[in-house]
Amino acid sequence: MAVWVTYDADGQIKKREGLLRERFTRASKKALVAGKTVVQAMLMDDMYIHNGKAKESFYVVDENKNAINNYALTPDLPTDELICVDHYYTKSYEEWMAKLLRGSGHAKYQRKYEEFFLVNTDMKYCKENIKLTQKYERFADDCNQGEIYD
Repeated sequence: MAVWVTYDADGQIKKREGLLRERFTRASKKALVAGKTVVQAMLMDDMYIHNGKAKESFYVVDENKNAINNYALTPDLPTDELICVDHYYTKSYEEWMAKLLRGSGHAKYQRKYEEFFLVNTDMKYCKENIKLTQKYERFADDCNQGEIYD
């Protein structure tokens, strides 16, 4: 299993040019902890979005080969010293707004405006003070009033 290291917006409001690794360098301390399993499919009974259920007498292990019994969205995940997945969930505020407008690829999940502030606790001022462009202004105002994503 590889743990996500979720990066926050680094205080960025507008999208900037450059590589993600260069633009976002601060790992979020408030992000959900999750991971990705890297498995041999024939050893699994079932697979889910980010994990699965190993067949009897087989185990999902961490980077140190320790068996992980309940590894979905738990704070008891293995370390990220040997392997991890860099996860840029929100990126900048502008990119998050565009992501909301784009919608989710998951049929049962819809992103919420508030998720940005769970990952980026230092940017709560964005809720009321930031107007990026006319394209995003109305959407941001509607979100603030709880009319679209509450």
